[in-house]
Parts: sequence; C-alpha cells; structure tokens
Amino acid sequence: MTRAKFRLRKELLVAAALLSFGLAALPVLVYWVGIRVVGEYYPESGLSDFVWHIWSDLAAGSVMAWILITSPYLIIQLLRLGFVFWRWRPDVSNVTLSDINQ
Repeated sequence: MTRAKFRLRKELLVAAALLSFGLAALPVLVYWVGIRVVGEYYPESGLSDFVWHIWSDLAAGSVMAWILITSPYLIIQLLRLGFVFWRWRPDVSNVTLSDINQ
C-alpha cells in the first residue's frame, strides 16, 4: 500500500469515526447537559424526540444541525491545522544568514 493510500484510508477512518460520534453520541451528550443546565427539553418529550429533531433538521439542511454533527471532525481538523502552523518554520537562506551576521 502506498503512503498516499494509507493516509487517505486513515483520514477516511478518522472522518467516519468522528462523524459517527457526531450522529450518535453527541446528541445524547447535548441532551444530557441541556437537561442538567437548562431543564426539560419539552414537556412530555425525551431523548428520542430531541435526537429526531436534530436528525430531521439535518435532513432539511439546517446549518446549525450540520455544524453540531460535524463539529467533532471540524475541531480535530482545526487542531491539526494549528499544529502544522505552530511547527512551521520559514526556510532561512544563506543570504538571510549573511544579512543577520553583518
């Protein structure tokens, strides 16, 4: 397997895992925290109604639902990008070094 195929496969696995987490576990966590902080979602409704509303908003194209579901993957990508910029050092040429030493 070439390096490019390996990296693509790894990225697809990371994306699938994080998007699965966003679809399945994240709405449950949001509901649980919301119950603790704000209170009941709707009278006579529960977790299944909350998850159903998120999934139906997702199917309808709601931007907020898409942001919620994709947020784990987007956060990881932003952290990766920040790490790349943090480690990036511009190349120093001989001309630059000679200008500094004079």
